[in-house]
Amino acid sequence: MTRAVTLDDFIMPKYRGKNPDDYEFRKDGEIVRKDRWETGIHRIRNMLVYAGQMPDSPQFEIDEVVKEVEIMIDNWAPPVMDAETLANTEALAREFCRMGGFEAPPKDVLMRHIDPAKSPHLANCWAKAATAQEFITGIVVKDCLGFDNNKDDDNVV
Repeated sequence: MTRAVTLDDFIMPKYRGKNPDDYEFRKDGEIVRKDRWETGIHRIRNMLVYAGQMPDSPQFEIDEVVKEVEIMIDNWAPPVMDAETLANTEALAREFCRMGGFEAPPKDVLMRHIDPAKSPHLANCWAKAATAQEFITGIVVKDCLGFDNNKDDDNVV
């Protein structure tokens, strides 16, 4: 590099070229923008506009943003529990077995514990059910397996 070293070369990259008048110290000593609250409410409002919850007009009040967030929270449904996801996927796997002409294992044998080497058709039904569950609900079934309270090694077919 053939240019002279400047003061900016010694400044943290996130503050280079910034106006110190736009910043202040937070109580914990961190340097932060003075307009962070205003910027934050604008970002939230833009998300609400994008979600179709607020009109895209240049003028708005903070109370309008708060009201729309409250409405979204009131209408929010909690995520499906892992146990429920596994139970639904199990039922779906058994249905895939039935549709494929395969006999599903007894109810006390969990489809997710099927050994693919021993029962490839049944293991394939579980894989299809897990894929369908993810496609329909967006929940990744393998992420729910950590919740699995039925990890009996004796239960593998």
